Amino acid sequence: MKTEISWKRRFTRKKLKYTLICVFIVAIIFVFHQLIYFKQLNQAIVGKLIGGSVRTSNHIVSSKANSKWNEPLHSKLLRDKEGRTVSLRGTRDQDISKYLPNTRGKFVCFTSKDEIDFFKINDNYCDCPLDGSDEPGTNACNNGVFNCELPPFQSIVKIPSYKVNDGYCDCCDGSDEWAEVKLPHLSNVLKKHKSKLIMQCEPNSDTTVWDPFQIFNYHTHHKYAVVILNSPLYWKDDILLQIWKRVFVNNNLIKSVCYLAQVNVTVDGGTCKWLRYLEEQGIDLLNENHTEYVPNLITGDMDSCSPLILEKLRSMGAMIIKTPDQDHTDYTKALFELGKYVKKKNVKLNRIYVFADTSGRFDHIMGNINTLYKSDKIIGSIQVIHLASNSLTWILRPGLHSIIIPKILVQNNSWCGLLPIGTPVNCIVTTGLKWNLNKETQLQFGSLVSSSNTYDNCSEVTINTESPVTWSMGIEPLQKNINNYISSNAY
Repeated sequence: MKTEISWKRRFTRKKLKYTLICVFIVAIIFVFHQLIYFKQLNQAIVGKLIGGSVRTSNHIVSSKANSKWNEPLHSKLLRDKEGRTVSLRGTRDQDISKYLPNTRGKFVCFTSKDEIDFFKINDNYCDCPLDGSDEPGTNACNNGVFNCELPPFQSIVKIPSYKVNDGYCDCCDGSDEWAEVKLPHLSNVLKKHKSKLIMQCEPNSDTTVWDPFQIFNYHTHHKYAVVILNSPLYWKDDILLQIWKRVFVNNNLIKSVCYLAQVNVTVDGGTCKWLRYLEEQGIDLLNENHTEYVPNLITGDMDSCSPLILEKLRSMGAMIIKTPDQDHTDYTKALFELGKYVKKKNVKLNRIYVFADTSGRFDHIMGNINTLYKSDKIIGSIQVIHLASNSLTWILRPGLHSIIIPKILVQNNSWCGLLPIGTPVNCIVTTGLKWNLNKETQLQFGSLVSSSNTYDNCSEVTINTESPVTWSMGIEPLQKNINNYISSNAY
């Protein structure tokens, strides 16, 4: 009898447990069903708003009228009783209610809460400069957002407002280029248009590629020379040492040393700047055996460097070449001597890295730029790049150039610029910049120069120019995080 009662109790407990489990499962299903129902209900309400069956105040939402911008049939429009329409292009469906007029018939800016006339929405003038909320479908507000008109099953894509109607398709459906004629196979057409745009200046089938990251990447194998001018060396930690001689590290142990810097040159007072930099890294070159840091060449008129130091470095293997000619700067003469040296030693160079940080003297800065412009006549077609602790500078010769931009610079909106030093640039076309230049753009001092530009979320900038132009770019984010960036992007 006792056994039977015990069995019944166990059965009752199990029954209760299974019942609770079933109730819990049903409750979960019910909650999910309600969430889906409310989502569909919200979509239905939005659909009615767009379809024109819901009235709000004195306005209804319609999709069948043409506005002053010649809206396509799928566009969102607000129309009042008098037949006037306001475009809601660039908005999300769930944000439509924010664009309906308030009780005073006004539109309220999202951030500033300023009230503006309702018909100033998308009128191509920025009345809400803090967030650009009154111009969701035009490029009038630089800090606004345009929402691409994608089918419901695709993820929402939004782009900065300044990309709207800029001649390039950023939305997959082409909705951001609503002022342009929409063609079939839009992506292929745009690729052809872009190629044609790049070549609108004098055609040139050869593209010069510039990859600034190779300067700091310890795993590359291009051959270069280092030139240190008589200017400050503000470089963080041992970055300059790594460029002078490359050390490959494996598991925190030195694996091998590879002298990719084929020639190292210090120019007059630049020799003392180099010795001081070494001391900051704990290296006393004159009293210790560190021959790997001895320059191959020391050039200049030698009015800024002690004869004792020069003699000591000569005894350690440096070649001292005095260049007293005052018709050229020490930098210019150094390139002449470097050219003779590599020719005599049969050394092949891809690039020359010139350390030329700002010293505060404008005449020195312009003198260095002048030598940079003359470098092709001195050293040939070797790429010459000026390195400062916060920037890189070089000359783009006539033709087509491709500049590979490190991701960290794009992400940080680092600055860049194109400066027409010495001569106007009458034809220049760019892609990949926030403010691109087209064939009608003329760069000239006293008129337009492209300073304080940045990148358009692109890892490549292309520039086609008919005349030499100075390219300069900020590298502070790259320099500050160089070791982490190298380890994660080494190739």
